[in-house]
Amino acid sequence: MLSSRINTVSAQGVLPASPLTHAPANNHGKSLFKGYTVTTLDRNHCSAEEEAKLVALINNAYKFKRVTLADKTSPTARYYCLKDGEKLLACAGYAPGDEAETDVPEGLTRSDCYISPFAAVRGRGYGKELLQRIVQVAREEGFSTLTFHVWNDAPLDMNPYYQGIGYVRGETFKYLYNRKETSTTRYHQALLSV
Repeated sequence: MLSSRINTVSAQGVLPASPLTHAPANNHGKSLFKGYTVTTLDRNHCSAEEEAKLVALINNAYKFKRVTLADKTSPTARYYCLKDGEKLLACAGYAPGDEAETDVPEGLTRSDCYISPFAAVRGRGYGKELLQRIVQVAREEGFSTLTFHVWNDAPLDMNPYYQGIGYVRGETFKYLYNRKETSTTRYHQALLSV
């Protein structure tokens, strides 16, 4: 079950935490990010400063107003966040697939952890690190699959990146966005128990 409280990922798993408390995140393998934290943040229950940082990071990454401060629930109110102290480095909105706000919901189920929007400070590996940690947290929260879409008309083609780090390319969906035809490609990764 998804939690609306803020949590911190630690070596012991997902632990309840206050919005201002962060514990070192679980680092697997050769992580360059020891001491960084991954928290879950609910926009309905966070400080105005935390929310402003989240909205700014997302809109800067997308190069348009993808989320607003006024609408806390579109496309979701819940986010995974990779932080260094109070500095937000990467974030990913998440929802069960059957609650996902997407133009192509076909085939998404409650067991899918649907990620959108996704944003990171570019060129440092923060996005990849956050995705690796989301796999662990989503598995612990009972999801069976991590799923997201890549917008094919984005200024930067991310399809080769996600394929290169092991995500399975799925179906490409065509749809209308602002009266213009566009497409998105679905990616997924099974969250097998370890």
